Amino acid sequence: MATNEHFENEQLARAICQRREIDGQRYEPGTFVAIAEGRVVGVGNSFEDADAQLLNSGARLGEGMVCEVTEPAIDVVR
Repeated sequence: MATNEHFENEQLARAICQRREIDGQRYEPGTFVAIAEGRVVGVGNSFEDADAQLLNSGARLGEGMVCEVTEPAIDVVR
């Protein structure tokens, strides 16, 4: 069951991937962003880097997420 925190984290991840900028902070494609409690808690060059920052942020085990910043993909439905 999704919680409000999960929803906030997902919305933030989508916004970062779409705009690659949040609150004046730019996120380059290929970087990994750690998100917990609806805010960015770390950025790394690998999943492992960002995951370590997520764990060190004090987020509860199993909470938060790491997303990779990528170029927007266009879905084509025929």
